[in-house]
Amino acid sequence: MNNTTSKNEVILDTLEKHLKLTTNGQEVRIIWVPSHVGIIGNEAADQAAKEATSMTISESHNKLLMEDMLKMAKD
Repeated sequence: MNNTTSKNEVILDTLEKHLKLTTNGQEVRIIWVPSHVGIIGNEAADQAAKEATSMTISESHNKLLMEDMLKMAKD
């Protein structure tokens, strides 16, 4: 992992922390976790996002009012 050419700060920070931990004898496992899988509400959010990408601006404008969003956040 020492020969990376990435300029992404998150990647560089992760690699630095990985190196520190493994140098100190710690085991590090990096696991891929699929998003929106098995998390309540995320499937609906994913579907809404997919539907929104196919809408025109006039269709999506004011589709969800602020008070509706606040009510959903409280629920």
